Amino acid sequence: MSFYVPCLFTFSNIASLFSCCVFQLTDIFRNDYHKLSVVMIFIEQVRWDEETYENGQFLTTLNGIFQNLKSLLCVMSNALRTQDAEVVDFANRSEAMNQRYRTMSRADNHDRDYIIMRESYKLFGNLILKYAALKDFLSSSP
Repeated sequence: MSFYVPCLFTFSNIASLFSCCVFQLTDIFRNDYHKLSVVMIFIEQVRWDEETYENGQFLTTLNGIFQNLKSLLCVMSNALRTQDAEVVDFANRSEAMNQRYRTMSRADNHDRDYIIMRESYKLFGNLILKYAALKDFLSSSP
């Protein structure tokens, strides 16, 4: 199983999206930033479990996803700053994933990790479609 999180947008691409409809885009970016930061917390836990309890078979893939997410969050944060907006709703570990879901049996961890990866993959796909459509819309607007 291979998960690849492409980073389709560079800082200049994202900054150019802000040039139109700044207020709605700021809210969209903030909301997506929050969602992605929660996913990053989940991936961080999956990565930690893989390193601690498993044989590390997926560690390289998980590290790649984690690094791509971190890079994307940095790009989004910088794009928000260029519009004098800040990320105001940071996700934190204790709220995003409470201790109950961090200390489970290995079988439950496997189920949890599968659900995290499945739902994260869906979110990534939806975000790619959303931002590609947004980019197309804004580039075709007069």
